[in-house]
Amino acid sequence: MKAINYIIILLLIISCSVDKTVVVPAKFDGKYGVINSKGKWLIEPTFDSINNFYNGFADTYKNGKQGLINTDGELVIDYK
Repeated sequence: MKAINYIIILLLIISCSVDKTVVVPAKFDGKYGVINSKGKWLIEPTFDSINNFYNGFADTYKNGKQGLINTDGELVIDYK
């Protein structure tokens, strides 16, 4: 009976776990973009450089200027 209780608790814990998608900068043909843990491009490689995301934002660089994007690839702070 105890084993069944442990199995039920384990199944509840597993079913409640949140699936976090990992996103990382990646380079392709000399430009940087963002891919997920399955290798799918989330943000096409158009940047000269890109830092890791922190709190949903990442520094990006184009033509020697720095900007800020969100996880959707939308420009939050224009390049300066």
